[in-house]
Amino acid sequence: MDIKLAPNNSQLEIYLLNCLINKMVWFDWISDKLFYSKDLVNIFKKIKELNEKWLEFESDLILRDSNISESVLRVVIDTFYLWDIQNVIKELKELAVARYIYKVCNNWIINIFSKNWYDVKEDIIKQLEKIEWTSKELDISDFAIEYLQSLDWLAKYYNTWYYKLDEKIKLKSWQLIFVAGRPWMWKTTVMQNMALRQSKDKKVLFISLEMTGLELVERFVCMTSWKSIDDISKLDNTWLISEKLSELLENQLRIKDNVYTMQNIEDVIRQHKVKDWLDIVYVDYLWLIQWTKKTIIENLTEITKSLKRIAKKYKIVLVVWSQLNRDVEKRMDKEPQLSDLRDSWSIEQDADIVLMLHREDYYDEYTDNKNKITILIRKNRNWKVWKVLMDTDLSCFRIN
Repeated sequence: MDIKLAPNNSQLEIYLLNCLINKMVWFDWISDKLFYSKDLVNIFKKIKELNEKWLEFESDLILRDSNISESVLRVVIDTFYLWDIQNVIKELKELAVARYIYKVCNNWIINIFSKNWYDVKEDIIKQLEKIEWTSKELDISDFAIEYLQSLDWLAKYYNTWYYKLDEKIKLKSWQLIFVAGRPWMWKTTVMQNMALRQSKDKKVLFISLEMTGLELVERFVCMTSWKSIDDISKLDNTWLISEKLSELLENQLRIKDNVYTMQNIEDVIRQHKVKDWLDIVYVDYLWLIQWTKKTIIENLTEITKSLKRIAKKYKIVLVVWSQLNRDVEKRMDKEPQLSDLRDSWSIEQDADIVLMLHREDYYDEYTDNKNKITILIRKNRNWKVWKVLMDTDLSCFRIN
């Protein structure tokens, strides 16, 4: 919802101005908020000013002491349509509401940690009610509610709250998502940042087979305090650690270590789901889940199908990270492909989304993309494949 993409219809706006100039509609019915183009807003304000002074709407008077383009004014004056003016006003009113909601939502997304969508929807309606339209006949509440309902996908989909990434992928309960990369691509860090952001409005469980719970908590404290591990180990930062730990406890984020098998993972998920406490689960990582079959291919096939079954059974988003094979290192182009997944056949088949991580500065010290991670969307059912560049502050494990 970028305000730059705010909806508008310049043809209807020009027609409305033409009706005003030809005195086919009353100024009391119209607000400058119905116009999107700055040129058209300026024309409206100028003719309204002339109307209040009981002056004629002559071109010279409209252009005098104003920043109005003569060519734009000529288009307005010369236009001719036979449209129902009430329907024109109604449609422009809906577009004005949409633009305002876009703006409010855009501002909200920038500070996404504070609220969930339903709270925001209430806030938006309250703010819309405060708009001073020039006539009660231009009540916008019905249009606002209708438009807001069309944005309820914000509640139906789970966001990562990385705005650029959420434009490209939509996470749903029952989906299995793999995050993959070579060593030193900061896979765990990316997953932890997503989990932390999502825990502001969703119930998130982080299952670690690699790191201890204490190590994970240290990292989360670094992220929220913008401090390095060395900084938070200093005694004079004890108060800061306590404060950030309290903030973490307020989030809906839980950490579970000492999990080793597929059965252990399902047991932990079931325990949380029974208490109606679970939306998203992160598993770190695939290749540390203990095997029961004889061959790697058999084991991997069994595990990915079990993960897919668990995501569907418990209606959760299940995010698992995996390792890539060494073929990436042998190529000139280091960006990973689906074929680089280790024994990837079952992962490619069972995954709904596959994200791959790439750091140019790891392979090229002279790159312009230093301290950046590229998230490559290599599989994305029903959506486009894409790439997203993210800024990092890896000293405190932040992906921004």
